[in-house]
Amino acid sequence: MSDILKKIGSNIRFYRNRLHLSQERLAELSSLHRTYIGAVERGEKNISAINIARISAALGIGPELLVKGAEYHSEEVPLSPLPVKSSGFNKDCTLPYGLETAHVRSAMEEFIRFLSFINHQLYRNDLSRLEDFLMPANFSSIVGEFMCAIIPNHCEALSKNRYHNGHPDLIPRGNFPDDAVQHTAEGIEVKSSRYSSGWQGHNPESVWLMVFHFKSSSSSRKEPVSVPFQFRGVYAAKLEESDWGFSGRSANSRRTITASVKKSGAEKMKANWVYKDSGE
Repeated sequence: MSDILKKIGSNIRFYRNRLHLSQERLAELSSLHRTYIGAVERGEKNISAINIARISAALGIGPELLVKGAEYHSEEVPLSPLPVKSSGFNKDCTLPYGLETAHVRSAMEEFIRFLSFINHQLYRNDLSRLEDFLMPANFSSIVGEFMCAIIPNHCEALSKNRYHNGHPDLIPRGNFPDDAVQHTAEGIEVKSSRYSSGWQGHNPESVWLMVFHFKSSSSSRKEPVSVPFQFRGVYAAKLEESDWGFSGRSANSRRTITASVKKSGAEKMKANWVYKDSGE
C-alpha cells in the first residue's frame, strides 16, 4: 500500500510542478488543506477516490494519471498549455463591478486545466490538439466564451449576460430581469485575441473592455508552426466611443464591417494591464 501512496504522491508533485503551482494553490483549487496535500505528496496519507478526482481536476488531467507510474508521463500531450504565472498579475490595476485580479487569475487557470484535459483526451484518441484543428476565430471565441462563463463563478457581483448576443458580455448581477439585457452601458465586454492590438467589436461603444491576449498554434497557416497555448496579457479599461474606429473592407470582401480599438483605446488598456507574461 505504501508504494502505491508514494507513486500517487510523486505523480501529484510532478503535475503540480509542471503547472508551477504551490502546494497552497493546489490545495485551494482542489478544496483541500495544504498540510493534507503535503502529506499525500510524501506518501504519508491515504487518499480517497474522491480526493484523487478533486486533485486531478485541479491539475487538468485524468485521474488515471495519478495512479500510474512515472513511465506514463510520456502520454502527455506534446506542447501542453503553459501555466499562468502568479507573478504576472498587476495588483495596482483598476477593475470595475467588484472584479479582482484573483478572479481573473482563477478563470485563466481553469482554462489552462480545461485545455490540458481536452487535449489529453484528443491525444489519446490520435487526434490533434483543439487549437490545431479549429479555425482561429472559433478557437478565439472558445477562449472568450470560457472567460465569460467562469469569471462569474469567482466574482459574485457579475453575471454572464443571458440575452442571446446581448451587450456587454458580463453585467452586474441582479440589475436586470433574469440577468439578461439586449444592450446596456453597464458591465464588461470580453474579447480574446492572438493579437496585441487592433482588437475588434461590432460597434463603437462606451463600455469597459477586457481583452485576453494569447499565443497558440493556428490552423490557418499554410505551414503550421505548433506552439503551446499561452496567455500573453490581459488588458482592461473604460473606453469611450471616440476610442473606436470603423474598419474598412475591400470592394470584393463580404466581411462584416466592424469597429476596431484605436491607438488611444489600446493605450488606456495597456496602461491598466491586468496580467503580463515575462515576454510582454
